[in-house]
Amino acid sequence: MLSTASCGIAFNRNKAAVEVSSTGIKTIDSSSQLITESAFGEPAEQVADNLTNMLGAAIKTEENHACGLTFITWSNGLEIANRDGKFINWSVWRPEENSVDIATPDGRGHGTTLVELRQISETTSVPVGDWNEFETDDGYRGILNANNERGTVVVMRSGEEIYDGYQLIGDCSRISFEE
Repeated sequence: MLSTASCGIAFNRNKAAVEVSSTGIKTIDSSSQLITESAFGEPAEQVADNLTNMLGAAIKTEENHACGLTFITWSNGLEIANRDGKFINWSVWRPEENSVDIATPDGRGHGTTLVELRQISETTSVPVGDWNEFETDDGYRGILNANNERGTVVVMRSGEEIYDGYQLIGDCSRISFEE
């Protein structure tokens, strides 16, 4: 059995663990110990099917036709973004109550403070009203719930940059799609 404390992942009530990283998403079936890694650029349908098999049905699917993006969201707060049939971004939002947290391999996730982020990697933080946007040198971005050292992560994401704070970048020409 995997230790969630040592690897940063947490098992859901049913059978799965989800770990997010700056290269994609890893799922682990707790009963079979089958590990599936989904890297950015892989077929979006394959990634979504794997996550659905582990987490259950998605609660929302949205299309942004202007930017060619599809978003799929699960009840644990995980959202993936797809473009041209490829998985390009994940976001971890506020999960539904009683849902398992999703974390990075080193334990970053909801509730991690700015101080803790800076202990793990070089982190820049920019105040935006009562919030802070942050970016780490190892590929994570997101939102903190306060613009001070005690602010905690409420949104974290990685992959292609398709958001400006909480909002999807409205002008698709500002999105720097990697080829």
